[in-house]
Formats: sequence, structure tokens, C-alpha cells
Amino acid sequence: MHHRTRSTPARTTLPASPPITSRASSPGLLEREEIRRALLRSRPELSGRISTGPSGSLTIPRPGGACVEIGRMRRAGRVRWVVVASDGDRPSVLEAESAAHAAGLAIAALSAPRERPAPPESRARPMRRRR
Repeated sequence: MHHRTRSTPARTTLPASPPITSRASSPGLLEREEIRRALLRSRPELSGRISTGPSGSLTIPRPGGACVEIGRMRRAGRVRWVVVASDGDRPSVLEAESAAHAAGLAIAALSAPRERPAPPESRARPMRRRR
């Protein structure tokens, strides 16, 4: 009587997924991490308060339930960084020209009294509502 043995296929090791900071990652992820680093350089005390939401936006809570949110939004066929500073029923949406500009707008929003934040540069424009 002859016994057959099954051969076990050789195991292969798959390469690990690239980390978020690798060059293979999307530009949005790299820019988001650039914004996070800029925020922490400017305001180290934010390290435990910045969170990433389900959409990939960065959210920083403010006292009293308000928050500052930094995310990407498509407008007129182009994806742009925006900073939304909520203050009760009056959120302000500011369009940033770059990731670094978005970080500056967020810092200004966090530093501003609980009102609409003043943009740190004159190039920041409030977004207009579509009609």
C-alpha cells in the first residue's frame, strides 16, 4: 500500500503596505500630515486634541462644543483645502491656497475669540454660497 502525501505550497511574504508618509501615498494624505506637523510646531499643546475624522479631515475641538475642521473640498472642478471654524450656528469657511496656508488659517481660527476668524493673510477668501 502506497501512501500519498500532499505537498504544502510554499508560503510567500507580501510586501508591507507603504506608510502614509511614503511617496507612493496620495498628495492629500501627505498634505494632511504636513498640516498636522505645522499645527503641532506652532501649538504643541494640540497634540492630544487633533483627530482625523471619517472623511480624512483634521478636527480640533474648541471649548464650548465648537471646533475647527481642516479638509479638502471640490469646488469648480478643483480640490482645495478649506478651514471651517464653527461657532454655534455661524460656521465660517475659508479657502486656503496651500496646505501651509490651511495650517495658518486654522491657527488663526483657534487663536481668535469665539467669532469668525480673521484670515492671517489677505489672500484667504471666504467661500461664497452657490445660488
